[in-house]
This record gives sequence, C-alpha cells and structure tokens, in this order.
Amino acid sequence: MKLKQKWKNLSKKQKIIAGIVAFFLLVLITPTSSTKDNKQNEEQNSANEVVEKKTEGEKPQEKTYTDVERKADFIAFYSEILKIDNQGQATYQEVLNGLEGMQSGTVSALELYVTFKDTKERLMNNRKQFYELKVPESLKEYEKELDTVTGDFSTAYFTLANGVGDMAEYLNTNDMRKYEKANNNIKQYQSFVLTSSLELLEIAEKVGVTVEELPTN
Repeated sequence: MKLKQKWKNLSKKQKIIAGIVAFFLLVLITPTSSTKDNKQNEEQNSANEVVEKKTEGEKPQEKTYTDVERKADFIAFYSEILKIDNQGQATYQEVLNGLEGMQSGTVSALELYVTFKDTKERLMNNRKQFYELKVPESLKEYEKELDTVTGDFSTAYFTLANGVGDMAEYLNTNDMRKYEKANNNIKQYQSFVLTSSLELLEIAEKVGVTVEELPTN
C-alpha cells in the first residue's frame, strides 16, 4: 500500500524515469534466449573439446591377421616378385640369343645393337616394378627385410640394364673397357639375384611358408 501511495505521489516525469530504470534492470537480470543459446553452445563446444582430446589420445587398434592370412599374402607377394623376375630373365635371354646369333652369323652387329638398346629399356622397367612393390599390411613385421629384398632385385636389374647398355656401346665403338664393364655389371646382377632369392626363402620360413607351397612360375 505504501508503494502504491508513493507511486501516486510521483510526478509524471518521475514515473517515466522509474519505468525506464525498471526496464533496464529487467533486461540485465533476465537472460535472453540468445544468451541462453550462447551458454548452451559454449557448454556443448566444451564437451566436444573433451571428446576430441580423448579421441586424440586413443590409438586406433591395429588389425590382427591370422597365420593363414599372412601365409597367403606372402605367397601372393612372392608371386609378384617371381612374375617380374621371369619377365627380366626372358629379356636377358634375348640378349644371350642375340650374342649366339652374332657368333653364328645369323644376326648382324647392327641388329644386335638395336636389340640391346630395346632390352635395356625393358630391364629398366623391371627395375622400376621391383622398386614400386608394396609389402602387404599383414607382413609389416617383415617389412624391412622384404623392402631390402625388393630393393636388391631392383638394383640387380638396374645393373643388368647398364651392362646391356655397355655391351651396346662396345658393339658401336669396339672399346674393350665397355666390354669389361658390361661383364662386371652382369656378374653383379647375378650375385644380387642369387642373394635376394635366398633371403626371400629365409623370410618365407619365418612366415611359415614351405618351399613346396611357393609358386615356381
């Protein structure tokens, strides 16, 4: 009652000022829907950050493979190596056949020179194929060893390709230094292939693959 009486005693101007003050107090005290939404968004963002931090700290579980899967993947990987090597061996045989043909008089020096140039390019391609081979996920335990094997095969065919190129230069120039360099490169190629093949068989044994299970061609 006293408040009502005081309100009545206020002048019109005083009532207007009091109304404005009351309005601003109401705005400051009562949160708007926008303020509520912002607060909710902040809480949600904070919760998301916690989840993200937990997720970052968790390492994804690595897939496990059975012995059967590992053996199958190794045999498939071995088959890829064998396929590329067979291609290279067939190309190298063309070189040997060309040399025999030249000795027998059925192949001219020019024809053999062209053959050597062509086979060098194909052998370089074999080298690239070995270099690009990827070890299967199931064989990650042996990745370093298998990378070494494919790297040595790649080096073997790089060396052979250069040997064939040196032989072509010898045919073109009769430079005996090229002939000797070609022979040395071919010997290195044979050594690399033999060593890499033996290392591959050792890894096969570790994986549990027997020689009888490996493809032969």
